[in-house]
Amino acid sequence: MTMFTVTIRKPRPDFRVFIDLLFGPGRNVDTDGDADPVWSRDWRELSITGRESDASTVEIYAAADDPTRFEIKSNSAPLAELAALYLYSYCGEALERDGVAVRLDEYQRLIERYADQLARADLAFWHRSSEDVPFPGLDVVDDCVRARDVLQSLRPTLRDDSVLRMALEGLIEIEDGVLENSVAEEAARHVESCPLCTEWLDQFYPDRAESRKASERRTSPDKPADRETGGQGR
Repeated sequence: MTMFTVTIRKPRPDFRVFIDLLFGPGRNVDTDGDADPVWSRDWRELSITGRESDASTVEIYAAADDPTRFEIKSNSAPLAELAALYLYSYCGEALERDGVAVRLDEYQRLIERYADQLARADLAFWHRSSEDVPFPGLDVVDDCVRARDVLQSLRPTLRDDSVLRMALEGLIEIEDGVLENSVAEEAARHVESCPLCTEWLDQFYPDRAESRKASERRTSPDKPADRETGGQGR
């Protein structure tokens, strides 16, 4: 069992961000916790269990004697590291592993190791949730379906992996007039910017996937300020 402690200094993210972070957008998971309402940033208990692979569980909960200290534990070391790293980066001021402050060099290694997952969490549409919009992803999902259908329909016409680039540049020409350039371009721009479509795109464009991963690397993290993450961060 891997355990971390994060001392927080401001509200947490919407708990659903952790689903995207740990398992990916739209993945099948079981959750339990005290977020009420669902978009609350003041939750104190969260448990997430994956249902598609090894059923690993991550638990995040506030200490009974200090509501600013959150324990993170999991039977999966990578999931515990990732959850603790994101919670600390988002709202923390101190990070400990098994009661010992995580050193700056270890923190930087973790940032580099989990750059893809951290970037995915940063883009999660759950950050937009509020009292007025408790489920901000519903309109996005509809847009995803439409955009993917458009690009899928273009692939048999072009028969190569240039469809995305050509659509983005407005170069698609459909002889039978089924789709206009503007429709293809709009669809391409959506899947390029949508975190839900990232994995879908990577299936079709391996070169794009490698390029994206390289560009998302975080080489200069600005936390923590001290040699150990027990010191004051941002």
